[in-house]
Amino acid sequence: MKKDGIGFVGGGFGRYVTGEELNRMKNLRDRSLKEDAKIYGSPETIKDIISKVGISNFRILDDPAGYWAEIKK
Repeated sequence: MKKDGIGFVGGGFGRYVTGEELNRMKNLRDRSLKEDAKIYGSPETIKDIISKVGISNFRILDDPAGYWAEIKK
């Protein structure tokens, strides 16, 4: 990432999906990932993982389609 750059990482499906599409995709994700899918429902878990890899300049965004981490350099 460039100096002063911003990156986004997350488990959202985008803001342009319909509610029906969102539910279908979440169900597919949850069936596929099983226990690992829980990370996408917990902002605290996302914060813990990002902190463990040594990134300190970030914030969690709560978008209707899911949680996103905004990471700044």
